[in-house]
Amino acid sequence: LVREGCATPFQLTRVKPRSWSLQKTAKPLPRFVIAKRHGYAQCGLLVPNCYFEDLKRWRHITKLIRGEARNRTFASRDDRAFWRGSIRTQPECADEMGNFARTQAVALSARHPALFDVRCLDCDVRDEATKPCDAYKFDEDTRKVIADDFAKLHAPHVGKQLFSRYKYQLNLPGSVSGSYSRNLNHLWSVGSVVMMWDAPFVEFYYPALSDETHVTVDIQNAAEKFSALRNDQQRQQKLLANAERVSQELLCPSCLESYWRKLIRRYRSYFRLDAVLDDRDTLRRLLAGLDV
Repeated sequence: LVREGCATPFQLTRVKPRSWSLQKTAKPLPRFVIAKRHGYAQCGLLVPNCYFEDLKRWRHITKLIRGEARNRTFASRDDRAFWRGSIRTQPECADEMGNFARTQAVALSARHPALFDVRCLDCDVRDEATKPCDAYKFDEDTRKVIADDFAKLHAPHVGKQLFSRYKYQLNLPGSVSGSYSRNLNHLWSVGSVVMMWDAPFVEFYYPALSDETHVTVDIQNAAEKFSALRNDQQRQQKLLANAERVSQELLCPSCLESYWRKLIRRYRSYFRLDAVLDDRDTLRRLLAGLDV
């Protein structure tokens, strides 16, 4: 595309040195991104993350999850907020936001065991003495839980089809850099109320979310807000209904397909990619020169 005159980010293509000058003067095309770690102002076009997999498999997975969910009434489920995942200390402090949030949330299970079943598969918590991180300092209550015996908060893996044992699903930032977590893909289909840890990252469908689709919590208010939610049946039912709408109207296989089609068509039209891709001779030259 660069050789034929389309502006494309150099790091996303294998272009020869003779194309560098073209790259410097051309306006780069925005790249597709599966999440924006610091909010919408970051560059890129948001697309569904790769963990939705192919549409046939996604349809199969959600069918299994929904089948299990239908076998359990909401009233019969465990009344605690549920999460399973890993805490893996990262080399760089800048990438510790996710593990910081996960550690705080897991510590809530020790402080409020009647409210939270939030436990780690791998419990590799950052040692503040040997790996200080000024941006992410644990509160005193979390420090006490870590000092006591954090390993006792370990728990085995639970299959996604069994998440429906719980009334409430907690979503936490990812462990690698504190961005999105693939876990959220499935939570809207479990027939549970979705709770999301307060974080700045966004995905493609987040503009449709609000306090009517999920409950946002953090270390300061999680216990209080969750206790209030457990006593508010009217809000529970509203959140359940809207979580189902997110699953059926935004994340269904045909929804993802439709989003991709619309995005690519508008992208193609806006940047006039047809000038290269719809001309047979030009397209042949392009394909012949690809280094793949």
